[in-house]
Amino acid sequence: MSNFIYDEHTGILLSSFTVSVEGDDLVFRVEDGAARSTSARKAEVDGISERIDAGEFTIPFAGIVKAREGDRFADSKCVPGYRVPRGAGDQYRVDMEESGKELLHIAGLVGPLFGNYGEQPDGSSEIREPIAWWADAAGAFRLALRLRELADGRGNPSVLDDEVVFLQVSELRRRAAGAHREAMLAAIYARDEPFPAPYERLLTVDRASRPRVFPVTGGRGSDGNTYVRADYCRLGEEADEADSIAVSSSKHPKPMPFRNYSGGAIDDVRCLAEAVRSKAAEVEPKWGWACSKAIFGYRVHTRLPERTPGSMSPSTLMGEIAGDEGVAFLMGNAFPSMSWLGLAEPLYEDLYDALVSLHTWRCSADYRKGVAAFPFYTCALEHLWTAMARIGSAAEVGFCEYCGKPFKKKAGRKYCGEFCRERGKDRRKAERNRRIDAQLRSYALMRPRKPFTAKDLLKDMGADDIKVEEVLTRLEGLARGGSDGSRRYRVEPLGGNAIGKRFCVVPWPRR
Repeated sequence: MSNFIYDEHTGILLSSFTVSVEGDDLVFRVEDGAARSTSARKAEVDGISERIDAGEFTIPFAGIVKAREGDRFADSKCVPGYRVPRGAGDQYRVDMEESGKELLHIAGLVGPLFGNYGEQPDGSSEIREPIAWWADAAGAFRLALRLRELADGRGNPSVLDDEVVFLQVSELRRRAAGAHREAMLAAIYARDEPFPAPYERLLTVDRASRPRVFPVTGGRGSDGNTYVRADYCRLGEEADEADSIAVSSSKHPKPMPFRNYSGGAIDDVRCLAEAVRSKAAEVEPKWGWACSKAIFGYRVHTRLPERTPGSMSPSTLMGEIAGDEGVAFLMGNAFPSMSWLGLAEPLYEDLYDALVSLHTWRCSADYRKGVAAFPFYTCALEHLWTAMARIGSAAEVGFCEYCGKPFKKKAGRKYCGEFCRERGKDRRKAERNRRIDAQLRSYALMRPRKPFTAKDLLKDMGADDIKVEEVLTRLEGLARGGSDGSRRYRVEPLGGNAIGKRFCVVPWPRR
């Protein structure tokens, strides 16, 4: 019999215990002789449970982990097919110097994070959970909070390019006159490595529960039907029965705007199709491929009832829609058509729903007549997710625009502290200067020596978030400093006053 006993109503370790860091592990040990009575620990557990339900652990738990950012799809690049490139280094990590104290504090209150999903050797008085497991769990938790923020139209999606990527599968010809092209869009939680074994057990939905807990949703539009579902299975492969459909959004979807007009998603695919096909023989990415099994929310647009998430696995749908006349490719969160057509936010919400459903599907209320049901959790991680989803913690959580650290939201607050505020200003200034320099490079190529003012340049950029005075300051600085050789151009002043000052761009001679 295991010495580790968990409270079935809270998922928190009921046995009195100690926790310490040994190497790369958190080591939990049951106290010899049970120094405190079970009833005393039970009262303590009830108090911890109330704090979790009140959202007190949401920010601290999300804050113990750092996520790698922007390493997978820089500059909105596309990758053909269904295989997601791996990123460099650890996807999630706990900085023990910065967050070790908070990690130990949480572990010292709730005990092992995965509870009865972990190995429980009979008679053992010790359980080890690698810190990397806690980083994985906190990383997914933090991601859900960010997805919720983005689904509400807040936050910066570019920070998710390494955790979340979009998949688009589209047919490139009409099946009949007037028929609408079929398409599939997905937001994928792109993990480098599989979930550790106890985490995988937590996420596994039994087959009998799937249709009850996670139904397909759909809505009718004038040019086809949009069906919404989410999965935890392998991409681009026939999934095993055990890995098939797991979750689905409960939102009633609006028809997706896959129309045939300039700048639309289908036209984007048509323009890219030839380039994607030319890369069909893919080159192994620098760090290899990510884990093929992924959590993802997806939407299928079709007129054909036999091609719906309820009748086909995701991999079969992808193959049917692309066929010989279609294309599939992956792209980053900054890909233009996703924002132009308002497609990103619904997919962020679908993926958020998928993550919450997978982490909480067992924690349902008892609806028998006349029964006053109490909550129940198999582990502390399920409890943390259920509390976050139920009380809408995302409305209370903000993320530092510089380092990504979560904090309790206040009106107008964008940074976790003064250091990040100053670094954030520097980053925004550098980004504005980068955009100005890109326009100047265009001038050097397309209209060298042609006069322009700061106001002209700003108009050509189409930027409404940069002040003309900032452009003028940048131009004057470049005119004084000549060229550093990397820009391959120099800016020359042509006279004038204030914002009416004129400049021209002169290509820098190559050596």
